[in-house]
Amino acid sequence: MPGKAKLSIIDQRRAARRRIEVEILGHHRARGDIRLRLVNISTDGFSVRDFVEMDRGDRLMIRLPIVGYRESFCLWVADGCAGLQFERPIRMNEFSEMMTMIQGRQQADGAPGRAIEPTSIGAIES
Repeated sequence: MPGKAKLSIIDQRRAARRRIEVEILGHHRARGDIRLRLVNISTDGFSVRDFVEMDRGDRLMIRLPIVGYRESFCLWVADGCAGLQFERPIRMNEFSEMMTMIQGRQQADGAPGRAIEPTSIGAIES
């Protein structure tokens, strides 16, 4: 996983975003494992808040249910939030299945915000 992404692609935000409130673990090459609070997600990327400092172009590996490991890179940082784009989009059938699973867990818990698979991914490196 190289350090910084070359951001020549314009973020077009084509995919519809789904609001979500869950904690996940991400792996940042320089900072190691970091906790993130996902606030929205789409097949193309996601937004987080309350995160460890990140810069535009930083790469981050996350693990999502159904989808598995996904590499992403930071497109923007502002006011304690950051927007990241997946290196490759999530297939729609996997995205739908993942959202159904996450929403089912939240309903079972009675409240949003439960961590999804809080497993360390520090050992994952390309």
